[in-house]
Amino acid sequence: MNYDHNLTLCMRNAEHVVRLTFAQWEYRQVVDVVVTANIRGLDVISQAVQNLYDSLSTISFFNHDTDKDDGMAEFHVGILKCIDEGQEGVEWLNEMLIKAEIISIKPEVKSC
Repeated sequence: MNYDHNLTLCMRNAEHVVRLTFAQWEYRQVVDVVVTANIRGLDVISQAVQNLYDSLSTISFFNHDTDKDDGMAEFHVGILKCIDEGQEGVEWLNEMLIKAEIISIKPEVKSC
C-alpha cells in the first residue's frame, strides 16, 4: 500500500480503511473500519476505534446512579460476548486492542 500523506494535505479528507484486531484470552475478532477525515497515522487508528465503539449495539438497563435508562455497549470477540459494564466507552475497547493497521487510503469520493 502506498500511504500517500498528500491525500490529506490542504484540508482534504481521505478515506482510510483500518483493520483492528481485538483479543480476550484465546479469542480474536478482526474488524475493518472506514475513517473519512483529514487526519493521519495514529489519529486515524484512534478514530477507527471510536467509530467502531459508536456503532456497537447496546444493552438497555436502568442506571440507579443517574435514575435514567442507559445502555452498555456489547462487542463479540470470537464467540465471547464482551459488555462495557463499567461504561468506560472507547477506553474499554482500547484495552482489548492488540493490533491495528491502516490497510488502504484513497481520496474521499464527493457526490455532486
